[in-house]
Amino acid sequence: MEDDDVADFFDFSKPFKRTVVSGGYINGAVKPQKLNIQTLPERAHQGTEYAEKFCREEEARLMEGWVDETLNKSTASRLEQVDDMSSVMEEDTQHLQRVRAKELMEPLFSRYNFTVTPNRLTIHQSKQDILKAIRENPVVVLQGMTGCGKTTQVPQYLLEDAYNRKEWCNIVVTQPRKIAASSIARRVAEERNCALGSLVGFKVGLKEMVSEDTRLTYVTTGVLLNKLITSKSISSYTHIILDEVHEREVDMDFLLIIVRRLLATMRNTKIILMSATIESSEFAQYFKIPGPNSLFAPQLAVSNVTQHDVSVYYLEDLEKLRVDFTIKYEQPDVHEKMYFLAAKVAVVCDRFIDEFESASTIDYKPSIIMFLPGINEIERMAEVLRNFLGDSNVNSQEQTKFTILKLHSMLPSEEQALVFTKPSPGYRKVILSTNIAESSITIPDVKFVIDFCLHRVLVADTLNNFTTLRTQWASRNNCIQRAGRCGRVMNGRVYRLVNKHFFEHGMAQSIEPEMVRCPLSNVVLKTKLLDMGPPHTILALAMSPPNLSDVSNTVLQLKELGALLRTAKGVYDLQDGDITYLGNIMSTLPLDIHLAKLVVLGYVFSVLEEAIVIAAGMNVKNIFCQLRTIEALRVKRHFANGSASDGIAILNAYNWWRSIREQGTGGDTTDWCNRYMLDRKSLIEMAELVQEITMRLKTANIRVVSGANNARWTDRERTVVLKVVMAGAFYPNYFIPTCVTDRELSDKMVYTEIGGRDPFSTVFFCGFDHSNYIGPLYRNEIRALLTERKPTSEKHQVKVEFERSTNKIFVQFQYPPDQQSGKSLYEERNSADRVHPGVYEAIKLRQLRHNQSELLVMHHNDAVAYATEHRLGVWRNHEWHPRSVEIPNAHLSVEPPIHWNRVTATVTHVEHPNKFYLRPHDEKNDNIYHDIMEKLNGCDAVLRAFPEGYAFKQRDIVAAPLPNMVTGKMARAKLLQQCLVRGVEHWTVFFMDFGLTAGVSVKSFRQLRGTPLDMFTKFPDRVFLASLAEVQPSAVRSPKDVWMEETIKHFRQLVHGQQFDVEVYSVVNRVTMVVLRHNPDDPIDLTVNRALINSHHAQLSEESYMSKMNHEKRKRVQFEMELDPMYKTQILNDISEQQRFLEDDDVDSLELPRDLLKVRLMLRGPYSPLEVKCSSTVFSGYRKPVIIEKESLNSVLLDTNPQNTHEKLLVAGCVNETSNSRLIARMTTMMPNIPGLPALMTLIFAPTCLVKKDPDETRVVGLLAGLGTDPRTGESMYPEHDMSLAVDIAIDDDDIADINALRYTMDSILHGGHNEQTPMFGEYSIESLMVKVKDYLIKILQRDRPIQDNRSMAHDFSWVKENPSTSTSSQKRLRSTAIDIYTKAIFPLYHNLNLRPMTADRMEFLRQHCKDLHLLTQSRVPLPKGGITCRLCNVTLESDHTLRIHFYSKLHCDLELKINYRR
Repeated sequence: MEDDDVADFFDFSKPFKRTVVSGGYINGAVKPQKLNIQTLPERAHQGTEYAEKFCREEEARLMEGWVDETLNKSTASRLEQVDDMSSVMEEDTQHLQRVRAKELMEPLFSRYNFTVTPNRLTIHQSKQDILKAIRENPVVVLQGMTGCGKTTQVPQYLLEDAYNRKEWCNIVVTQPRKIAASSIARRVAEERNCALGSLVGFKVGLKEMVSEDTRLTYVTTGVLLNKLITSKSISSYTHIILDEVHEREVDMDFLLIIVRRLLATMRNTKIILMSATIESSEFAQYFKIPGPNSLFAPQLAVSNVTQHDVSVYYLEDLEKLRVDFTIKYEQPDVHEKMYFLAAKVAVVCDRFIDEFESASTIDYKPSIIMFLPGINEIERMAEVLRNFLGDSNVNSQEQTKFTILKLHSMLPSEEQALVFTKPSPGYRKVILSTNIAESSITIPDVKFVIDFCLHRVLVADTLNNFTTLRTQWASRNNCIQRAGRCGRVMNGRVYRLVNKHFFEHGMAQSIEPEMVRCPLSNVVLKTKLLDMGPPHTILALAMSPPNLSDVSNTVLQLKELGALLRTAKGVYDLQDGDITYLGNIMSTLPLDIHLAKLVVLGYVFSVLEEAIVIAAGMNVKNIFCQLRTIEALRVKRHFANGSASDGIAILNAYNWWRSIREQGTGGDTTDWCNRYMLDRKSLIEMAELVQEITMRLKTANIRVVSGANNARWTDRERTVVLKVVMAGAFYPNYFIPTCVTDRELSDKMVYTEIGGRDPFSTVFFCGFDHSNYIGPLYRNEIRALLTERKPTSEKHQVKVEFERSTNKIFVQFQYPPDQQSGKSLYEERNSADRVHPGVYEAIKLRQLRHNQSELLVMHHNDAVAYATEHRLGVWRNHEWHPRSVEIPNAHLSVEPPIHWNRVTATVTHVEHPNKFYLRPHDEKNDNIYHDIMEKLNGCDAVLRAFPEGYAFKQRDIVAAPLPNMVTGKMARAKLLQQCLVRGVEHWTVFFMDFGLTAGVSVKSFRQLRGTPLDMFTKFPDRVFLASLAEVQPSAVRSPKDVWMEETIKHFRQLVHGQQFDVEVYSVVNRVTMVVLRHNPDDPIDLTVNRALINSHHAQLSEESYMSKMNHEKRKRVQFEMELDPMYKTQILNDISEQQRFLEDDDVDSLELPRDLLKVRLMLRGPYSPLEVKCSSTVFSGYRKPVIIEKESLNSVLLDTNPQNTHEKLLVAGCVNETSNSRLIARMTTMMPNIPGLPALMTLIFAPTCLVKKDPDETRVVGLLAGLGTDPRTGESMYPEHDMSLAVDIAIDDDDIADINALRYTMDSILHGGHNEQTPMFGEYSIESLMVKVKDYLIKILQRDRPIQDNRSMAHDFSWVKENPSTSTSSQKRLRSTAIDIYTKAIFPLYHNLNLRPMTADRMEFLRQHCKDLHLLTQSRVPLPKGGITCRLCNVTLESDHTLRIHFYSKLHCDLELKINYRR
């Protein structure tokens, strides 16, 4: 339902209604204006027609090379007849070469066994044919089914042949996967009876086991590819065996291009292509080798003889199972009834077929494997199987017992390994698998294969740079591979859930090659390294050339990333660009290009080691278990440590795991990984990748700069910098969080949605009918919905409330009294808890439960009778009235009443600047406080201890010694929670007159109740809870959005024990927002609030709507009290606002009778008013709904500062698009809460930006970022990735100068030498440049900028030509440096803004307008229909109430200051 709402919101074809501004404009509607709805320009699609020309040229070149070679041979033959001396010399040369080869190989022939032992593998019968074909032809295509032995035996045949002929040999065999290359090499070494790394070795990444003796090397495709690109020669090998060519991976197809091109001039190397499919003719045709018999490379097929029969059945063979649905073959997907059909087939196989075909070599029930397209289908199939078994077992005497196992790449290796285990007696394994089991994993005990004939493939939309996992019909080759999973140790059966006719005529023979459907970024970079022409001229020679549009779009993406320049040899070219030093480094790393850039930017910003870890973690399979439980979310949030970043969670988890492994402090890391829900195998793979990346960077002379003057970051700064680096690497995957749930919510609605409660700790359910059911009866049941697997003590911290005017239930989470809001569930500092963790967990529970929670309740009459019997309240006037408890002496509360503006008070206890306690000094309070302390600590005080074994209760009030005070000083203490310390009973208590919470032994308690001092138990607290107004943690110092210890210590030293003049700003939820002054006459700049901001410990914050509403009310009441003495008397005597009663919700011990809970309610929720969705910023995505992947921390995305009006920024490491055009953001990071950060990050990292100004050119209102325009046409180079952003802060020339300086410094570090393969500057210079990068970045982020109005509801993607005469002086200054990097800039500089000052007439008009608005609010004249517009802020206000509150918004106050208006 929520997703549909988001889809509707982004559907710009629908009519627009009046829109409420999100985030603090105080119920303001956007001033109506024409929306700029632009349509993405369509670019002409270019297919593969371009390839024909280049293919003809390449074939002509190959033929010319063969003709030249033939002519040379014939010429040499004629010369031999004429010149015997030349003939003798040639024979002598060849003889010397043979002698030299024999000398090199002779020691190996004597040291190792080169003879192949005959075996039962089917390929052995074709041994001599294979060797003969290889000797006689430069290229041979060998086809043999999986398991025939071609991968292990053919290379050994060649070794033996070299031995027999006493010839030189050096054989390399490629494998598509690392694990295959190493494991096969190990197996062959065992067969040869030699040590791995001697005669037989392998190379996988930078991990290798080879020696001088190695003559057979197994490598991954990428290893050979990189070697050939570097050497541009194949002459060092006698044989190149390319295995698994039928998989058509992009690296393999590119390798085929290089091999074919190099083979034209180096014919002494033999090429063997090995394929597992029958369609090998296309490979033979691709290698058109001129010869006497045929132009095609010869093909050899290895006979495939199986020992066991495999029967294949199709959908029409299953009519007895009542197939009552029709498959729409034009729409590949799993029909709902197909799940039930597959379940029926599984049960039939278990109960009937196996009974007649039980002959087997295993002593347990053989397995069933089902092939499904994806994880969601696997989960649904498992659910159907469980339900189906329950129903079928009830109606049958035979019991079918299945052990349901799942198999897909996202599972931890431990769960994957379960498929190989033996099932329990009487049970049968049913394995639900994706295509991972097609070739990567072999399960020998499979007898039955149920194939849905579908798979999910990655398809790249290069136009938008989005990738999509698309469900498609599998190829026939895929299905044949799947069928091969059975029949290995027994006869097997295959059930294909499609019609036979469709299988034979409607499904493709083979899978679509990766070259035509997957991202081409890395392969295009490799074409640039080859330096054999523009990328499209190389890729045109592929077996299946990609579309020219895809190549061109990939070139644009690489230009956007800075891997290619926008020009090739100084000339703009849509399909080409010169490779940069950055591009050279990226091409050497085994990473996605965005992750490679993350590593390089980590180097630039002096966080290289951390960037490598994050990039490696994002590149491997997820190291975290899937977020299918609340515990998994809890663990991942723990590792994120408040950063709201998947990348930083990876970094922290890896570092902790590495320290455990290295120090041995955690025993076996397997147990540790299980405890913290991490995938150990993925961590090990990640560690290897980290090492490989580090080694490759060292080869490129990139390493951690560790000089004496290098840039050093503090821990808190490092978090911010890592987020900045991710923003730079993942540009343009920027998303703006928008406040929408069921409707667009402003800051006001955040509070009205939950009845004014604290949004940071409250969630709510919908769908509870208070007129029919008594809510308070079900408090424990509602708590249980949200506190699964939590201890009872935590459940008691959950408060449940009911609002009779709505159908809502409110649940408020509270921290345990002994745990402050900075402690995690793992007893370590976790300062992300501005929002209570329970809120995150509740929203995640809703996602897991698909938006519904079940609650069992009583019928109305039963509930009323039961509740009345237990004296829980009364049913009166058609509603339930719960019992309540009176608060004694409520009139003595020191909480500031509405008429208090200023008060003198002392700070008694400090937790942080937004939570401290004040004791006001007035005659009445001072007398009460001194009386309490004197009676408790005076000479005459005689306090009795409690008797042994006294049963203390929560909320009891006792006398207890103050901690950290003079021994024996007693104070009133309220008991909060019991605990045991070393076996001794303690209680966490709240000292009512100081605000301090501490743990105290019961032995120290003294009695008050029932003694002469009993009256002190009836006095309210003598302190009130306070928070600094308009102050929040500095986003740079406190990236986790909470107060750092350093700031808390600084604030405590400033205020603790000091007496202040306190200005009361507002009181909300019993928290008083205050401004602290040392002297009553101090101006605002000398307050404690501003002192924290000026020292960069804090930053300005917008007050919440509730706070501004209370502030406005207080100001109005205090103003009228000054004018009207009678009103003043009335207010001073009014006690209506004082809380006099509390609802008694202490019914925890109440156990509801199960037999009366007969009504099943489905509650919707829980929801939080802080929930936000995201919108994309790029042209191709801004209209599409966005969802965050479920595995991301930010899948529960909450606005922790809803009062702030500036836009926040979320960055995604990867973006996919679903089949229904929804964007999925993966590997997300929430950026720090710095005003204007989206615009700042764009200005720093975008290729270029066009600054949009208001019509008067007095300020910047928007940015258009991207590659810019084509200088030939003026059109956007890459319109799909053009990014339009509103600018909601004031940006001036100082900002542009600092950003230009930062961009220039980054360019200097990344500037290469003449060949773009080495850095221009030495290590000492780079060290000083990195320090400058740090200084500029901190300066940019810490600058305080005024908020300005945001009018950019309409996206403007039009590029306007800039005036060349406005060239910036900073550009000219930087261009005049000794080394000119500007011509090859990755980050070109910006022009000066040249903003105009606001005219005097305009300022005077706005000042008069503000004066009129203020007079209007004082006159009490109703506003005109439709409201009134504040022309200063461009916001329409609908009532005088909202207008008055608007005056206190930071936006309005900043703009009043700008025009010099004084109230």
